[in-house]
Amino acid sequence: MGELHLALDTSSSIPIACIAKKSELLLEWSGEEGMKHHETLLQGIHSLFSKTKTRPQDLSFISVGIGPGLFTGLRIGITTAKFLAEPITISCVPVSSLEALLYPYLDSAQRVWAIGDARSGRIYYRSSLDQDDSNEKIGFPDDLSSLMKEGDLACGEGALLYKDKWPSGIQVLETPLAASSIAHLGYQKFQKSDTLPPEKLDAKYLKIDSYQYEKK
Repeated sequence: MGELHLALDTSSSIPIACIAKKSELLLEWSGEEGMKHHETLLQGIHSLFSKTKTRPQDLSFISVGIGPGLFTGLRIGITTAKFLAEPITISCVPVSSLEALLYPYLDSAQRVWAIGDARSGRIYYRSSLDQDDSNEKIGFPDDLSSLMKEGDLACGEGALLYKDKWPSGIQVLETPLAASSIAHLGYQKFQKSDTLPPEKLDAKYLKIDSYQYEKK
């Protein structure tokens, strides 16, 4: 098939996946709301292979959203990628889930905030002005609210969940994280040989300072 690849992400409440050839999306899938990731992800991936008449053996690599995100969901996505990649000895491409959230807005003249739900009243966040994922943070909605300015855009589950926390003049976008964004970023990294063997693939976990947590 030539650079056929699978992309998946389980960092949020709904797992997503797609099959692409180079930068061309062939088919996209998302899980049902309310279903557990482990109940739907493999079935969804199987349906992608079936409907595109492809097999795991046709893949050149797998792009994986590594978070930051929900602990259990991320483990399921990482384990699934390893399960598929190891037997056919292909590499995995780790992709920041927050960067993928920002991907559709790369050309926006406005600052965009990617915001994930970290549970327990916390969020993961990153600005479109940040050039690398070392600036991704975990905190509380009030932490981010103090950084926002009128005219900024916000996207992601955390943006919707805490929309009442944002200052006036912030537009909350309802576009969910797309598997195609994981695929596009993954393909760009694959072309740069920015890959990992499956056994070295791991999720990205951000921890909040315990003192800060108690102070809140």
